[in-house]
Amino acid sequence: MTGEGSQAADSSHAQDALLPSRKEPQTMTNVIRYAWTWVGVFLLAGCIWPGDLDQSAINRYQRAMMSVSPQKRMARHGLDMLRPAQSLPAGPELKTAKDPKTGRQQVFLSLDEAIIRTLGNNQDIQVVSYDPAVAREELIQAAAEFDAVVFGAFSYDNTDRRANSIIQGGQSQTNVFQAGLRKRTITGAQWQAAWTWTRSWDNVDSAFRQFSPSYEPTLAFEISQPLLRDGWPEVNLARFRVAALNEKSTAQAFRQKVEEIIADVISTYWQYVQTRLDYQIQKDLLAAGEETHKININRRELDASEVNIRQSEAAVESRRAALIRSAKLIQDLQDRLVRLMADKRITLLGDFDLVPTSELLVTDVKLDVSDQLLTALKHNPVMDQARLAIQAAEITVRVAKNQTLPRLDLQATGVLQGLDGSPRQAQNNFESFDHASYSVALALEYPLGNREREAELRKRRFEKLKSIAVLQNLADQLGVAVKERVRQIGTTYQEMLAQRRAAVAAEAQLKALDARLQAVGGMSPTEMQLKLQSQELIAVARRSELEAMVQYNVAQAELSRVTGTILRLHGVDVALPVILKDAQLLSGRDLSKVAPAKPATVNRPSGMARPVAPPNAIKP
Repeated sequence: MTGEGSQAADSSHAQDALLPSRKEPQTMTNVIRYAWTWVGVFLLAGCIWPGDLDQSAINRYQRAMMSVSPQKRMARHGLDMLRPAQSLPAGPELKTAKDPKTGRQQVFLSLDEAIIRTLGNNQDIQVVSYDPAVAREELIQAAAEFDAVVFGAFSYDNTDRRANSIIQGGQSQTNVFQAGLRKRTITGAQWQAAWTWTRSWDNVDSAFRQFSPSYEPTLAFEISQPLLRDGWPEVNLARFRVAALNEKSTAQAFRQKVEEIIADVISTYWQYVQTRLDYQIQKDLLAAGEETHKININRRELDASEVNIRQSEAAVESRRAALIRSAKLIQDLQDRLVRLMADKRITLLGDFDLVPTSELLVTDVKLDVSDQLLTALKHNPVMDQARLAIQAAEITVRVAKNQTLPRLDLQATGVLQGLDGSPRQAQNNFESFDHASYSVALALEYPLGNREREAELRKRRFEKLKSIAVLQNLADQLGVAVKERVRQIGTTYQEMLAQRRAAVAAEAQLKALDARLQAVGGMSPTEMQLKLQSQELIAVARRSELEAMVQYNVAQAELSRVTGTILRLHGVDVALPVILKDAQLLSGRDLSKVAPAKPATVNRPSGMARPVAPPNAIKP
C-alpha cells in the first residue's frame, strides 16, 4: 500500500501541468444555482396535496364517532360484553321513577332523546364511520405517488486474484458512494438526479494508468417523459381524482347510514308507543270480556245458558292470549330501541321499562309531490353516490382512451464528470464543468392490432354507460318511493279519521245493545255473540286508528329520509357539530327539557280530542 500512495503523489504532480485552467468560481456558482432551480421546478411539478378535511357537520361527526369507536365494554367475554363501560360519558341525565304498581324502574324517554343517544353511541354508525377514514388514507396514498424519493448507497469492493497478464492487474479496490433524488411528476415524467463519488485503485503498471488511485465525482440527471401514452396530468392524476371521488362517496354512504339509523329509531320509537297503547287496549278488552263472563256465571240460574257461558269463556281466553303476545312485542321493541341507543345506563341486561314521552303528531300535512321529487333528486345521498360513480367512470374512460395511443417517450440524460489522482484535483476538475456528456432519445412502441387496449376502452365506456343507467334507475326508484310515501301520508290520515268514526259507531252499537238487553232482562246465545263481537269491533277500530297514527308519523320520517332531509326535519343537523372533549360525544341540547316526563298521548286536530284507548272504554 506504500507504493500506492507514492504513485498517487507522483501522478497528481505530473498532472498539475496538464490540467486545464479553472474557470472563474462564478461559473460553478451559476451552474449550482441553475441546477437547484431545475430541481425545485421538478419538485413543485409533482407536489400533490389531498386537501384539507371537510369541516361540514356530518364529516366532523363522522370523525368524532370514529375517535370513540369501538365502544368500551365491561369485558370481551360473558354477559359483561353486553354492558358498555361505566367510564363512558354519561350524557344528558335520564328521568327515572319507580312504578308504584309493579315496583319496576321506569325510564322516561322522548323521541329527541332517543335520537341524540343513538347518534352518540350507535354501533352501526361507529362501524361505517371508519369507511371515510380508510378512503382518506387511500387518497393520501394516491397523492404519495408523486412524492420525491431520496436514495443513497455505499459499496466497497476488494479484489485479489492471480492474473496471467503483464498488463492486467489482479488486485483492485473500489469505493463507491452515491446519493440522489428521484421523482415522478404529474406529467408522467420520471426523473432522477444522482451524485456519485468513486475511488478506484489497482496494481496495473502505471504505464497503462494515468491515475492510480483515481477519484471520480459525477453528477447524472436522467428524465423520461411520455409524450403520448401515460403522458400529461389527465392520465397521471386519474388515480388521485378517483380516490378523491371515492372519499366523497364514502362520506355520502356514511350520511346515508346515519339517516337510515335515525329513520329506524323514529320508526321503532313510534312502534313501541303503538305497542304499549295497543297493550292497554287489549287489557281493557280482556277486562270487558272477564266482566261479561262474570255476569253470565252469576246469571246461570236465571237466564244464562251454558252456550252463553262457554262463548264468553272462549272470548276471555282468546283475549288473554293476545295480551300475552302484546306484552312480548313490547319487550322486543324495547330491546331493539335499547340496542340502537347503546347507552351505558339502559342496557340489554337492565331491568326497567321505557316510558315514551313524545306525542304522536296527527295534524294534516299538505305536500307538493313535484317539490318532494326535486328535493329527493337533489339531496338523497344515494343519488350523490351515483353521480360520483359517473364522474369516476368518466375519468377511467379518459385513461383507457389514452392507453390506446402509441408509447412515445422522450428520454434525456446529462452527466457531469471529474477525474484525477487526488480528491481535491478531482473535485476541481468536476467543478470546472469541462467534462459534460448528454444524450437525447425517442422510444416508440405500439402493439400490432392494439386489441387489448381497444377492448379495455370499450369496457370502460360500457361501465360509464352502466353507471348512467344506474343513476336513471335510482331516480325512477326514488320517484316511486317518494310518491308512495306521499300517498301513504294522505292515506293514513284519512284512514285514521275513518277508524275514529268506526270506533264511535261501534261504541254506539254496544250502548244500544246494552240498553236493549237491560230492557229484556236476558241474552240469547246470538245476542251474547253480538255483544262480544261489538267489544272486539271497538278494540279493532281503536287499534286500527292507533296503527294509522303511527304509520302516519313513520311515513313522514320515511319521506324525509328518502328526500335526504331527515337530519333537518328532526334538528339532527344542529346536534351533529357538538362533538369532542377527550374524544367524547357531548350533546349541545338540554335533553332533560326536550319533553315532559309523562306517558305518550296523541295530539289530535279539532274534533278528535279523545285520548287513545281510554281506561274502561270497552264496556262489559
